[in-house]
Amino acid sequence: MSDSNTPSVVIGLDCSTQSAKAVAWTKHGAIIAEASASFSTQNPAKGRFEQNIEHWWHASCDALKNCVDSLHGHRIEGMAISNQRETIAFVDAQDRAVYPAISWMDNRCRHEVAELCQHPGDAFLHKITGVYPDVTPAIFSCEWMRKNVPDVYKNTAHFVDVNAFLTKRLCGNDTYKTSFASADPMGFFDVQKKQWSPELLKRVAIAPQQLSTPVPSGTKVGDLSLDTATRTGLPQGLPVFAAGGDGQCAAIGANCIRSDRAYMNLGSAVVSGIWCADFNISKNWRIKVAIHNQGYIYETVMRSGTVLLDWFVTQFIGDTADNIFPHLFEKIENIAIGSDGVMVLPYWLGVMDPHWDLDARGAIIGLSASRTKYHIFRAIIEAISLSQVSAIKAFERETGHCVDTIFAVGGGSKTPLWVQMIADASAKNVVVSDAAELSSLGAGMVAAYGVGWYTSIADASDAMSPITSPHGTRTYTPNPDNTLQYQELMDIYAGLYSATATVHKKLLQFVDKWRQKA
Repeated sequence: MSDSNTPSVVIGLDCSTQSAKAVAWTKHGAIIAEASASFSTQNPAKGRFEQNIEHWWHASCDALKNCVDSLHGHRIEGMAISNQRETIAFVDAQDRAVYPAISWMDNRCRHEVAELCQHPGDAFLHKITGVYPDVTPAIFSCEWMRKNVPDVYKNTAHFVDVNAFLTKRLCGNDTYKTSFASADPMGFFDVQKKQWSPELLKRVAIAPQQLSTPVPSGTKVGDLSLDTATRTGLPQGLPVFAAGGDGQCAAIGANCIRSDRAYMNLGSAVVSGIWCADFNISKNWRIKVAIHNQGYIYETVMRSGTVLLDWFVTQFIGDTADNIFPHLFEKIENIAIGSDGVMVLPYWLGVMDPHWDLDARGAIIGLSASRTKYHIFRAIIEAISLSQVSAIKAFERETGHCVDTIFAVGGGSKTPLWVQMIADASAKNVVVSDAAELSSLGAGMVAAYGVGWYTSIADASDAMSPITSPHGTRTYTPNPDNTLQYQELMDIYAGLYSATATVHKKLLQFVDKWRQKA
């Protein structure tokens, strides 16, 4: 506990896909200082996305140092880390990379997904991990490594997630430690037993000692080393606590710790999540361990979120001015619901839930000579919205729980038309906050619990989340007339994937066939 006369903060470090962000949080969830440092992702071949683990380290240290340099007269009491998920590092006994880290965006392991699921079978994998087989979990990247670079694979002493790597480097620990919520996205973790699955580790020839020790979120996993303190300006011996994956951290940052509340991140990918006490597998979601160590987050993911809007601007507009998106949303305000008969299937990057089909592709239908690029733009926004609302309705249908509020975050949440569309389509209130960095806030909540500010992580979430405060939030209520139209439109949208899936597969087979002959 701190001296009552000295204002105290905790640090939430979010090492995400493109940058490391360090934020100093007060007991009430206010930001006192923040800083970030970016790093790159390499794309050495089609479908391959890799990162240098030293870039994680340098960016994290730079962000922490710049954040600390901005603090004046505050006592730093603790720190926790939020991390990009499913990205895996391969290191030797000296903690040096033997191969670039394979990012969660990588899909080189498409064949390994099919092969690994033949034995022990996709139902078995789904039941253990809570995730329907897909290229994202690291287990399939490991299988690709085992088959294609066996010498490197044999020389890998440890297979670690981003959180485990940074924690060991920050604290100078002898062993790797990580949270349940950082372990489970890897694809080897039994999310009900909260342990590495012996069956799955055997299948990819990994020994338990080659993985991190998993612990509950909020567990102290080390004290900051002298070397790190010197480099960052943080106090030596600062306690570091296990937090978890950035998606789960964002969930508690948004105070989504009840089944009547969902969060929806309208970012590059669109991720939605709902907390549930019970473990129920379904193709409609993937299950993640909840940061507050009670129950699970039922999560849905659309790979092509605002990245699809960027694609549209590049291909149809060609104008990258800062005001291009406000201009586009202004142009579609007067286009009727349903985009005058234009509909989009937004699977430019394949689809995870509910179809789990990497061969799925995007489609634009209903075009005529009287339709414009603005009709297509509105149809894209409608498709993303309908997809996420459909996922929430599937959760309600299968679990019996009723969601009454959606907490919208991310870049898309800053657009009133889009948020109102989600409220109308879902027939639910949508709350938007000016608060950013929810993943870092979730890590800060874990640190706040760890240092004793709160008696549980859930209590920290209740006290520190912006959604629990009426200040700085806006609520969008559904328009019943619009809801009626969107419900009918959603029924049409529901059949679009099945109507195009066979055609897309045949087209891909055609391309592959003639590319090989070229």
